[in-house]
Amino acid sequence: MISDFLSLVETVNSLFKFEETKMIKEIKNNTNRLTNCETANLDKTLNTAFAQIDAINKLYKRYGKKI
Repeated sequence: MISDFLSLVETVNSLFKFEETKMIKEIKNNTNRLTNCETANLDKTLNTAFAQIDAINKLYKRYGKKI
């Protein structure tokens, strides 16, 4: 609605500045969202790997052999 108003009153420079600011915010938000997803995926992967290492170590202790 703000874009429409600025366009209606023919303030093209203000309209461009507003749209630019809006796009920059959107890009930053998307970047943060993707970073948070990647970080969460890495955390899950590491936790799974450590759990697998612990399970392997328990098997080594229980059966006394290394595979």
